[in-house]
Amino acid sequence: MTETVHHGVDDGPLAARLRAIAPGSRVVLAAGVHRGPLALTQDVELVAAGGLGSATIASSRGPAVSMEGAGRVLIENIVLRGPDAGAAAVVQVYVAVDLTLRG
Repeated sequence: MTETVHHGVDDGPLAARLRAIAPGSRVVLAAGVHRGPLALTQDVELVAAGGLGSATIASSRGPAVSMEGAGRVLIENIVLRGPDAGAAAVVQVYVAVDLTLRG
């Protein structure tokens, strides 16, 4: 059974929350900027609670999201932002992942 976890911008580091959830969980992000970078290593759904563009995952170093070993990842209605618009990729996949970006 999939677990749904709600995460607010004041709930502590999103990366720590993602390490603690069960594989296949759905993480609903509250509106605002959530600090990355995030390393996804298991199946997960990341969804913005407030709809298109209401939540942002922003990294001050490297890609906002990297994936290694995750089987299926969905990122829906979330803005991904790296450290510099012209420098780094915002998503980096190290091992083949079933990745869906929606919104």
